Amino acid sequence: MDLLEKKKIQLEKEKIQLEIREKEIIEQKIVEEKARINAEIAQQEQEDRIFKEKEKIRGELEQNSSINPPVEFKEPTVDPEPTVEYTSEPVVEQVVNCGPGTESVNGICQVVQTEEKSSKGGGCLIATATYGSEMSSEVQQLRELRDNTLLNTKSGTQFMEYFNDVYYSFSPIIADYERENPVFRETVKLAITPLISSLSILNHVDMDSEESVLGYGISLIILNLGMYLGVPAVVIVGIRKRF
Repeated sequence: MDLLEKKKIQLEKEKIQLEIREKEIIEQKIVEEKARINAEIAQQEQEDRIFKEKEKIRGELEQNSSINPPVEFKEPTVDPEPTVEYTSEPVVEQVVNCGPGTESVNGICQVVQTEEKSSKGGGCLIATATYGSEMSSEVQQLRELRDNTLLNTKSGTQFMEYFNDVYYSFSPIIADYERENPVFRETVKLAITPLISSLSILNHVDMDSEESVLGYGISLIILNLGMYLGVPAVVIVGIRKRF
């Protein structure tokens, strides 16, 4: 019997707590609703006040406009500016100083078109600018290799024709820049000296047939690829392994 009474009392307490909680929730909603209504009323009052102020200002403007009619303003007239005639300035042609074996064409150094160039390929412009003279031993070596060896065979002649088309498209620019910049000239000398040294081998071998020209030519190409690409690659790999 005591246990039932205790449970009954406990249920009564929980019921009272639920009623209190519900009452609190209802009161909170009432407070929120009052706050919302008050905010709407305040906003409406502010809008009404702004509207009345606008109406008051509009009435004052209409009253002032009826007393003082608007003044018409005339736009000022602007006198036309005097026309100035411009005379074209004389065109000054830029003088380009080209090195031996080249001439200025429209401000660009180009190889002089001569019979020697068409038949034998012209001068060694880069080597001449690098070593300072057409009579230097390096330039003479290249000229002898071309005239006495390569041009005596069909394959060598064809090679020189293709080589000249490419070489004379950029060599005048490099040669002239070498004459203007000593540092660049020394850099080019350092780069082409191994190539010229390897070509000197051809002056000491017999190349009187097409097969020998092709064989020695391919061998020199492989040798130079090894010097200019293989050796730096080996050095770079060695440095990377060390560090």
